[in-house]
Amino acid sequence: MLVMPTSPVDPERHRRTYPSTLQAPRLARADIASCLNAWGLGHGIDDLALVATELVTNSVAHTETAQVGVSLSRVGDSTVRLTVTDTSRELPPSSPATAGEGEVHGRGLLLVAALTSRWGAERLITGKRVWAELDITSKSPEPHSRPSP
Repeated sequence: MLVMPTSPVDPERHRRTYPSTLQAPRLARADIASCLNAWGLGHGIDDLALVATELVTNSVAHTETAQVGVSLSRVGDSTVRLTVTDTSRELPPSSPATAGEGEVHGRGLLLVAALTSRWGAERLITGKRVWAELDITSKSPEPHSRPSP
């Protein structure tokens, strides 16, 4: 399996390219978890991993791109921007429709909209960029327990 090496731009950004295969979402989730842990934002892994899974899966399933680019940037103390790029110029719908009862597909962008503070898509000369920002609030400290008498 060919996975491009990590391209660190600075300590607050991580970028990687994956072959457009069914393994790409899993690989992206693992890299995102490592990155968030390194940034001290590990408590946001679950939501961001779900968003990444949806966006990377959409690139793999709905385009003919050979590679999917994934970038993670810290844009504030607790805000992380996930960007997924591919070579398709077709943008996802700006207002995701609700999936009908009994339909298996069609809920991914609804999840992205529900879990993120904002998201969008832009055409590029080479394809498109779909991005999502997630506010990862500081983890509440564990309450101190008192010793039993």
